[in-house]
Amino acid sequence: MRERLPPASGRGGSSTMIHRASPHYFRLLNDLFAHLYAQPISKFKFNSSVPQGLIAAPGVYVICDNTNVVYVGQSTNVKRRVWEQHRSGRTNGDMFNIYLERRYQLDTVEERSKYIHDYCAFRFLIAEDLREKRIRKLFEAFLMCELDPELNAK
Repeated sequence: MRERLPPASGRGGSSTMIHRASPHYFRLLNDLFAHLYAQPISKFKFNSSVPQGLIAAPGVYVICDNTNVVYVGQSTNVKRRVWEQHRSGRTNGDMFNIYLERRYQLDTVEERSKYIHDYCAFRFLIAEDLREKRIRKLFEAFLMCELDPELNAK
């Protein structure tokens, strides 16, 4: 039996988005939440080798700091965004690293990279249905409402 979606929390407003989604997308959301809440949360650490299934394809992802979700994102190429850009610690156009810099006063690439490698983990969902940017943005917005990540702009 499939896991049910957790109750709405966070910033609210997600029920409106849910009603706009078709039943097909409920299945995707259910898959995403089942993947996000799989134990242990640190399964995909940034200091390990590239996880199986992390490919150059569109999808959505969350980054966790210990056990809290701190950032939600979407990309046309999840592998490049998560593994190459976020993992690097560089801030040139990378909102996750810019937020880390501001929130934790991690002023150098080395400080951010060490923090990411030591304390962060991620989860992702890559699916054919997420090729359309509008759908990825809907999933990203839904996850931001549900998970209330501290590093995404409020």
